[in-house]
Amino acid sequence: MAEATDLPSNGSDPRTIGPVYEKLPLLRTDSGAVDLRRAAVDASCWSRRRLAILVGGAVSFLCLSILVITFAGSDVWGVANLDRRKNVGVSSESGTKEASSMTPAFLSSEPASGLRDLLHGEETSKGGKGHDKKPKKGKTKGHHRGQKLHAKGHGKKAAKAAAKAKEQTKAARAAAAAKAKEEYDEAAEAATRAKKEADAAKEAMEAKEKSEAAKAAAEATEKSEAPKPAADATDKVEAAKAAGRLKAAEQATTALHQASAAGDTGNAMAGSENGIHQRLTEDPFTNASTTETIVTSTVTTTSLGPFECKSDLEFPLLLQPDRKGMALDDTTMSGCPGLINVKWPNTQTNITSIRLFKAWDKGWDTNLSRHHIWAKLREFTYRNNAKILYGTMISCDEKQDDEDWEMVKDLMKFIGRDHVMGLSIGNEIELLHFKKDTPKDCAVRIWRDGYFMRKVMSRSKDLGAMPGFEGIYLTTAMGGYVLTPLPKDNPGPFINIDEASVLTFLKQVIGAFGQRWVFTWNIYPYFDPNLVMDGNAEHTCNQALAAAVNFAPGSAGPLMLKVLRQRIQQLTGRGDDVMWVGETGWSSPRADTLTTNVGNNCGKPWNAIEVFQIYYQNFLEWDMIMFDKTTKGVDHAFFFSFRDSINFGDHEYFGLESDCNALKCKIQQE
Repeated sequence: MAEATDLPSNGSDPRTIGPVYEKLPLLRTDSGAVDLRRAAVDASCWSRRRLAILVGGAVSFLCLSILVITFAGSDVWGVANLDRRKNVGVSSESGTKEASSMTPAFLSSEPASGLRDLLHGEETSKGGKGHDKKPKKGKTKGHHRGQKLHAKGHGKKAAKAAAKAKEQTKAARAAAAAKAKEEYDEAAEAATRAKKEADAAKEAMEAKEKSEAAKAAAEATEKSEAPKPAADATDKVEAAKAAGRLKAAEQATTALHQASAAGDTGNAMAGSENGIHQRLTEDPFTNASTTETIVTSTVTTTSLGPFECKSDLEFPLLLQPDRKGMALDDTTMSGCPGLINVKWPNTQTNITSIRLFKAWDKGWDTNLSRHHIWAKLREFTYRNNAKILYGTMISCDEKQDDEDWEMVKDLMKFIGRDHVMGLSIGNEIELLHFKKDTPKDCAVRIWRDGYFMRKVMSRSKDLGAMPGFEGIYLTTAMGGYVLTPLPKDNPGPFINIDEASVLTFLKQVIGAFGQRWVFTWNIYPYFDPNLVMDGNAEHTCNQALAAAVNFAPGSAGPLMLKVLRQRIQQLTGRGDDVMWVGETGWSSPRADTLTTNVGNNCGKPWNAIEVFQIYYQNFLEWDMIMFDKTTKGVDHAFFFSFRDSINFGDHEYFGLESDCNALKCKIQQE
């Protein structure tokens, strides 16, 4: 057996023999000597190996446990408050706990704090013992691993939170869109219901009106007597034909040509030499299928939609149609408002303005309701986009005047501001004292005592209180009587007597309204007392006819308008004041009110239908010039009227149609 030798003690061997082993002797047995120092060293090495193995296993187990807890117990960390990391160490009274000795949250009495501190590599608080000791090598690695695992856990959590927020936003947008669509659908459904209800109400109203009209027609038919000719118009026409009406027309035509050759008149006949033949604005509407029953005191007539009287004769020329209109007579207004011509009779041009004398009259002999009449007037106005010159009365009865004005205001509001041309207050009031039923003191009270002017101011004030109606044109219509020569001691451009103080009145309104006030004149050469017979043995009236029916400068009508323009300029000092013709026309057959020299002596030629035709056609072709282009012409002119009418009990035949029964125009080819 080889002898045992001492092991080196330089510490180069991992099993270095310490001083405590150097004193151990060799132990000899039967089997041989045993070196107790070598055995001690071997034993010591084995103990160290075993300790290292145990420590390594413990460390491995601990690391494995940390990994398991990191991936399986991440929810526990997420719940804990990270700010509690400052509570890792205990107070200085109990010493310091190392981070490696802390238990995981689910094993510790302080939930999650130990494990969080292990992952974050927190040291003990600086107030405890050993706070400045250098951390062990193993702790530094654990610290970095904990940081990485923590960051990874929070990254996953942030991703999950972002995904969840995105889903919530998407869900919220979808809910908002669904709600908006639901509200839109509800609004659309409500609008549809409202429209259906409005249509149903309209149909019910129309059905009610038709029912009432039919009922009234039936009652009127049962109560009325057999239809009578309207004012014997047919008999008078036939009598005129039998008496040589054609000859009268030939005389009038010859006189017109003679006057034209002499330079006294301009173009007066149809088919004038200028050769202008054109159709103006076509009516865009066609006859509607709806029907209206028109009831008068004696007859029942049915109209078909927009009305046009029928004729086999058409006039191709209408000049200045936007400055010309028709006066609406009481016969049409009260008896057949649904039969207002949409076009100028015997033309293809729409009527775009009408003059209305009154809104309603309790004395009208009609079975039609006020609302029905107004509805038909509004229908015409809207269809033709027409404007209305409204009229309100001035009389000896103030209560009646005020009631009439209330009706006019209601009608103006009913039709609307856009269709208002102006307001005429009174009509030919200067002639009131000539009426057989008018007391003299009434005319004096109206003019000299200022009743007329007070009512004008009152009507203007009322218009100012109606939104949109303030500032509309104001006027009153007067006739040629205002040019009556004045007394030498009271000179002036217009008559100024107690019963007709026209001059004083006009000065007052010009002072109050300026150029808002319009000068309106009713011009009727048919009634002109200055026209006389020719003075020959044949007792003809050719010169008078030529002057009366013509609209050329120098003829009766334009000459009178020129004088009126000059008188206005004397009053206001201006040459551009607005001037309208409120009425003009011709009667055929003879009017009961015709009393002039030429009217009584000229006989049938003066009232022939051919003369009536010439006057109307010349009005259509009138260029609105009064004398020459240096003098301002007429701004607007109204022709009187749609149908024949009654004037204070007297029959007049100025209508382009005879009555509500007539579907044909008065002027025909044959």
